[in-house]
Amino acid sequence: MTLPKYENINLSNLELKWGYYVPCLIEKYRPDIKIIGIRQCKIENSDEQGNVKDRHREIDYSSLPAQIDKALLQQKKVALLINDELIFSEKNDQLTEILNYYKDKSVYLMSEFDQERINMHYRTVHGLSCKILEFPWICFNECLVYDKIKQFYNTLNSYQTVNNIDNKHTFFTLVGRYESFRKTLLTTLIDRGLDRHGLLTIQNNTVELYKDLEEFLTVEPYYPYNRVPIQHHEKMGAQFLENDIWLSCNTQNFLYIEQTYENYLLVIIPETCQYDYFPTEKSFWPALLGKLFLVVGSRGCMQNIQRFYDIDMSEFLNLEFDSINGIDTKIAVMIDQNRDFILNSKKIYTAYFDKIQAARNTITPNLYKFLKGQLKKVL
Repeated sequence: MTLPKYENINLSNLELKWGYYVPCLIEKYRPDIKIIGIRQCKIENSDEQGNVKDRHREIDYSSLPAQIDKALLQQKKVALLINDELIFSEKNDQLTEILNYYKDKSVYLMSEFDQERINMHYRTVHGLSCKILEFPWICFNECLVYDKIKQFYNTLNSYQTVNNIDNKHTFFTLVGRYESFRKTLLTTLIDRGLDRHGLLTIQNNTVELYKDLEEFLTVEPYYPYNRVPIQHHEKMGAQFLENDIWLSCNTQNFLYIEQTYENYLLVIIPETCQYDYFPTEKSFWPALLGKLFLVVGSRGCMQNIQRFYDIDMSEFLNLEFDSINGIDTKIAVMIDQNRDFILNSKKIYTAYFDKIQAARNTITPNLYKFLKGQLKKVL
């Protein structure tokens, strides 16, 4: 069996595993593959008192070999879907020994990291010699759910007309939680006088941390992550059921942003982390929502988006900043070299209107095509 065409994926016919559709999608159409999760559910990482063990090196993986051996005895290939965020920063000697034991078997570690960072984190720091494939399945799950649910929101595409762009605003920022590099992004925009041309927002529970900038900022009143009804799922997993589709907190946030900020054509946004990290939903939702965008974070994050985005961004963006390591320099270069782009975003949006609308509809299918290609390597 092969995975279905993207347009034929029906979420109503799929079950959830750890709050995600993707694992069941794979197992349904690739029954030769057994999906095993590593650090997917918080409840699985808790002690008898319910306290979550956050340290990767403290997790006991002694039950993992039996799961792998059972699947191999059934003549299945094994795909280990990991939660990179909870694993990559520190080594678990037991897990490394287990995975390396299967290096010559049909056992694959599936990571959100690209190949360079797989080598950096897992080959070097963790000492892994097993098979590892780049597999951005959590991002795809978020984008897939958004694509399937957006048809039920009649207001979502109200701004998608080239005729009323002159009435729109230039740009907005969503910096999220407080971190020094996020504040640097805001202060650089303010120092360059660009706050007068856009909307700079902060999270409603970080007001005191940005007190010295309050005259330039708008407090975003909504925060979708305060209420998480399904505690044993990560916030990227299923949390809210709408129209027979399970949404994550992130996907619900996409819908909120699209409706709330429909009058803004460009978003300038910091990624989750400034260091060598995997791309999160923050890299993908601006394109998914039909915005122009500047994403700043770990080295190469714009390049990663370009892999799945059907517009050559170098036609209107200077992307030199994307390869810079130092975050303060990266932010300054990004803003200074793209100042004209920021100020002329309405003109650029108008010129690229048709391409932007087409690209927002192909970014998730492009991700899907990549995942399907990676699954063909599971032999």
